[in-house]
Amino acid sequence: MDFNYLRLKIEESAFTNDELAEMIGVSRATFFNYKSNKTDIPVQKLDKLIKILNLDLNELF
Repeated sequence: MDFNYLRLKIEESAFTNDELAEMIGVSRATFFNYKSNKTDIPVQKLDKLIKILNLDLNELF
């Protein structure tokens, strides 16, 4: 998975990291760990994030 692409799309979004963390149901610290690729994103959380950011799953792989 292209985490750099995902990170770029997160930064380009109109949402703050705190808002995105709340929207996918994780703490700010957990979201930071996902974003910095320190922790793997569970599939359910990734699916929510892709939908929120309106991304095509194929763009991430």
